[in-house]
Amino acid sequence: MVTLNRRRGAIKQPKIHDMKGHQYIATFFGTPTFCSVCREFVWGLNKQGYKCKQCNAAIHKRCLEMVIARCTGTATNSRETMFQKERFKLDVPHRFKYYNYKSPTFCDHCGSLLWGLYRQGLKCDECSMNVHKQCQSKVANLCGINQKLMAEALSQISMKAKKPDEPSGPDVGIYQDREEITKPSEDNDVSPAPVPTRQSDLHLTLDHLQLLKVLGKGSFGKVMLAELKGQGQFFAVKVLKKDVVLMDDDVECTM
Repeated sequence: MVTLNRRRGAIKQPKIHDMKGHQYIATFFGTPTFCSVCREFVWGLNKQGYKCKQCNAAIHKRCLEMVIARCTGTATNSRETMFQKERFKLDVPHRFKYYNYKSPTFCDHCGSLLWGLYRQGLKCDECSMNVHKQCQSKVANLCGINQKLMAEALSQISMKAKKPDEPSGPDVGIYQDREEITKPSEDNDVSPAPVPTRQSDLHLTLDHLQLLKVLGKGSFGKVMLAELKGQGQFFAVKVLKKDVVLMDDDVECTM
């Protein structure tokens, strides 16, 4: 009787994978489902992929490390997320409108089928993203940006930025006088340090940048990863189709 009382309420809790505010849980999908990151089919027989408890985003196991957008079900803003938002301007809202699909179409957020005879879901005018009506409020503001390519580019930047630490100075022994090491040499003339040039005073052109890869596409243009030559700094550059932007009067949406 004592053993039964101890086992009362002993329910095995599923393992939660926290990633950018998402709470992914291994899930069995009873219907055909597509990944919200790579847009490929989620294969498998038992618990084919993962699903977020808060925003219902479906994803492969191999794509967990490629998530760059925070879960819309949480209001937490980490330092990394704010850095990406300020530097790469990853805050481009979608422009969803009701759409009549003539062939079977799957939601690009939850991965399930868009049911119905007409007006089955919403489609973005810029990046052609398809979502359910109930998934619209859970989609991150990443219009025209490929999360998989962006994650790969950010990983390459972080690996390139990691360099071995340079020695700060000569090794000092235990019984060695530290003043002799830190004392400046009288023979060498001390010259003033050069004044660095302010970045804001420079006028950058396309010749100063090296375009590396395409991060995303849309009807308004492309988003490309660029490196400032000789500086090791990376930026996300928007390449706009001026005729399309001016024709639709969407200048404010592209800023």
